[in-house]
Amino acid sequence: MASAPTPASLATPVLTEQIGDNRIEVLGKDARLKVGSNSIRIEVRDVSGRPVDVGQVSLRMHMDMPGMPMQADAVLQKSDKPGVYTGTINPGMGGDWTAHIMYDGPKGRDGKTTTITVNP
Repeated sequence: MASAPTPASLATPVLTEQIGDNRIEVLGKDARLKVGSNSIRIEVRDVSGRPVDVGQVSLRMHMDMPGMPMQADAVLQKSDKPGVYTGTINPGMGGDWTAHIMYDGPKGRDGKTTTITVNP
């Protein structure tokens, strides 16, 4: 069985978004997520590029298909470093997914909706 990716190996940007005064970056092993389990790291930085603790972070994805709505929610854990969250997400199909990335905590509550493409 292969070992789990280390946080350092999750360095390729999958998604970068400006949300309020913060830049949120979803990082993975590749530039696109794949169908099945993906290890991810989410980093949150302020306008000067410093890591910032925003409390809880969530990444929820859904794909609306007639008769078969699909959802994939990231399971994230806050690391011991400010602004760094690691976890997994498991999209069940390739294609364009609607992604909702949000935070809620000491810096307030904010979020954004965007698109993430998942490779088959």
